[in-house]
Amino acid sequence: MLLALPSAFFSLGLAALTTTELIRSSSHPNRQLFALRTAACKADIAGVRAQLERGVSAAALWTDTRPGDGGDALAAYFRCFTYGHRFDRELVEVLLAAGATLEVSALNPGALNPLETVVLLARPEDRAEAIEYLVKKGLAPNGTSASEGGTLGIAAYHGDAIAVRRLLDLGAKPNFGRSATRALTGQRDIVCRGLQEPVMKHFSIGAHWEAVDLLLDHGLVITEDDLAAGRKLCEGGTNAIVTHIESRLNQARDADLPLPLRR
Repeated sequence: MLLALPSAFFSLGLAALTTTELIRSSSHPNRQLFALRTAACKADIAGVRAQLERGVSAAALWTDTRPGDGGDALAAYFRCFTYGHRFDRELVEVLLAAGATLEVSALNPGALNPLETVVLLARPEDRAEAIEYLVKKGLAPNGTSASEGGTLGIAAYHGDAIAVRRLLDLGAKPNFGRSATRALTGQRDIVCRGLQEPVMKHFSIGAHWEAVDLLLDHGLVITEDDLAAGRKLCEGGTNAIVTHIESRLNQARDADLPLPLRR
């Protein structure tokens, strides 16, 4: 399921193969490279193998495109998670063995790296496996996009407690980038309505609470400025996440426990 995403994500290179690219491909000097990239985008491992057997380089960069959409065949595969295909460890291994790289941000400055893309777009049933696989392959558990709070900021924004827990277990640091701000300014329809029942198929305000609580329990620092940003999101109404954190703060104070908030 493709969620309502902040516009910033699309400027970071999550767009898949565009109509313009498809039109240009018919006259592109390396049509086989386009065919490899298309097969990777579709998670078509047979098509990927066929192009590699023809001698197409998995490491070759697709540069005849708009900024943020470049990179090699593996970059195309991860960007095309927008189509909802499953995480295919075998396909990733085939492309890595053929010279592709997981260091997408190095090839494509400003793009989300594969781990961040997995946290944002992978199917819920694949997410934990994909996160663990990519971290064990050497990707930093916090990701690279500090301006978006990295992996934890993305997961907290969407109230994805499963991803938050797995990332923390693998060593992600809660205070990387803007994790706190994004946790408090998550899906507006959810945090501003404060509903207990799911507003969208997989997400509810309870999931957001759990994700934020996990971050707080692991040392997330939330400031008054962060809380103010959360309140502002709801245009004078109630932000359920802000209310929850303030309630937790009061409970900690009453019990003389360490405060989960830095004032």
